[in-house]
Amino acid sequence: MQTKTKLAIAAALILAAGGGTAALLHHDRKSGGDDTAPAARAHRTPPAGAHISAEEPATKAAPSHDARPLALVSARAELDPAARQGSVDGRVVNWSSGAPVAGAEVALALDEGAATTIATDGEGRFRYEPDRAGRVIIASITASGYLPFAPEWGHSPIELFARAGVRVKDVVIYLTPAIDYTGVVVDAAGAPVSGAKIRLIDLPAGEQELISIPDRFTSDRKGEFVFHAPDDALLEARAAGHGPGRARLDGPAQASHRLVIRLAPAGSGGQLGSARITGQVVGADGQPLPGALVRAEATGRKGDEADLVAAARVVSGDDGRFALDGLDAGTYALTATDGVRAPAHADVELTAGQTGKARLVMAAGAVLRGAVKDASGEAVPAFTVVVFKNEGLASVPLAIRTVIDREGVFAVEGLEAGSFRVQATAHGHAPSAVVDGRAEVPPARAPAVAIALPDGGTLTGVVKSEGGGPLENARVSVEGGAGEGSSPVPFAASALTDEKGSFALRGLAPGRRSVFVGAYNHNATIVGGLDIADGAVIGPIEIVLTPVKEGEEPTTELVGIGAVLAAQGDALVVQRALPGSGAEKAGLAAGDLILSVDGAPVTQLGMDGAIQAIRGPIGTRVRLGVLKSGQKSPMEITVERLKIKV
Repeated sequence: MQTKTKLAIAAALILAAGGGTAALLHHDRKSGGDDTAPAARAHRTPPAGAHISAEEPATKAAPSHDARPLALVSARAELDPAARQGSVDGRVVNWSSGAPVAGAEVALALDEGAATTIATDGEGRFRYEPDRAGRVIIASITASGYLPFAPEWGHSPIELFARAGVRVKDVVIYLTPAIDYTGVVVDAAGAPVSGAKIRLIDLPAGEQELISIPDRFTSDRKGEFVFHAPDDALLEARAAGHGPGRARLDGPAQASHRLVIRLAPAGSGGQLGSARITGQVVGADGQPLPGALVRAEATGRKGDEADLVAAARVVSGDDGRFALDGLDAGTYALTATDGVRAPAHADVELTAGQTGKARLVMAAGAVLRGAVKDASGEAVPAFTVVVFKNEGLASVPLAIRTVIDREGVFAVEGLEAGSFRVQATAHGHAPSAVVDGRAEVPPARAPAVAIALPDGGTLTGVVKSEGGGPLENARVSVEGGAGEGSSPVPFAASALTDEKGSFALRGLAPGRRSVFVGAYNHNATIVGGLDIADGAVIGPIEIVLTPVKEGEEPTTELVGIGAVLAAQGDALVVQRALPGSGAEKAGLAAGDLILSVDGAPVTQLGMDGAIQAIRGPIGTRVRLGVLKSGQKSPMEITVERLKIKV
């Protein structure tokens, strides 16, 4: 099974009064706060007791993105002399409902130590008391009926610090239910195809590495098969007499629990996945580096081709060598990371059936240090920090760490020396302001970054079904976020409705915001134009979702200009104008650049600010400064905001 991880520089956005999804992806996996020498953590082998598949494929699949926001991990810390080496009390809950997960197995490991597996009780709770203080990683979480959280060994994004005399309590982590999805394989004319061979070729963030999930299926006489997979998984089907077909488990498929894979006509697409890349990861001294995570990301593709392209990830072996199989023809960007040394990069161009070669040389890594406090100056014991660089309007995340530590300190290793932008967020808080930071070699030279988390605003309301009653377990999420896969490490505020359909969404960043609202078997909607102030409460508001009709695919209902946009340098580029939208009626077309919104330059507004400024109530208009494709001088275009479905 293949894997990929996509470092998204810019996400396509359907801009609307409530519309748009920003997918920001990241590299790496480590956070810190201790004084352990980086070299001591360069390579880990799974200790006895770690959950490892008996037949672990050489590579596994990871997806282009997973933009869904999740509820932030929470925790609190208190002094307790009885916790001689520190203690961690946690709880595993259902991502969809927030209900406790009983009998989940949580594998934890100290640095260079043996793994300990703890089963949760009937309330989903567990307690970990290590035999010595230090850095602890959560290596895997498994439970019957749930997708496993089991990234490559040593590359888990969840870590905490056991400190003598400190008990960390109420750590909440999430598992994704293994939903029964029905896949349907059809031919080019739409007729069902029996006996087709289907496999998962793309999974989020390599989260099923130590523990695999079933990844091969055969369609029955109706062309159907039942499977479990994370959001945005990519599936491929092949059958005699047909070309291959691929489909991604996207939003409509997640809502309908049904995924259609259409095979290509016979004789086409037969060379998909026939290329590979082999090579070796070495240090600056030329010695092999085991345990490095090598990613191959497709570049230069657009639209559906980019969404359905194969990519790969694998951990280098004891001799530093790696092999990335199942790639398509095209150009790939290779990156090697180990969370300690600076990343190594290479570009490889492949033709169908070709084996490309690469040598990745990793130099000494720099460290970026800091501390996170709340508005009153108290340390925040659980938070997520993002290190990124700006490329025009786009923010490029280079590392995301979730840290659970009473002192509220972090150390992001494995960076190149230089200046970066840093932002943090935590449960019950709005994201911090973006601050400047610097990574240095050696670590002692790294100046500490001070990050303050505001309380943020709160949105309350109720979600109902059109013509019906309240909707329980509807998810209300702030748009956007930085994260990868369905990991229990999230970066955006989210809330579930109770049995009365009520919700309270806390920790909203001040400014104009939009929220995405979805529920099973209903069309989703996006509510925009919410002006959030720090410490203020908006609501209660009422949100009505339309049930999906029999035989229909679910959609997202929103109000906006109906343009798919992405960041390009200091402008927003139009990738597509939706049919019947205000953008199409105003003459916006692919390749046009949006330079200003209602007279304000997008460089001044920033990407998120420009998006929010473009949105507005139905029937209103927005003035856009546009440089038409092929023209030298910008012009002003007025676009009406209309109700659309996507």
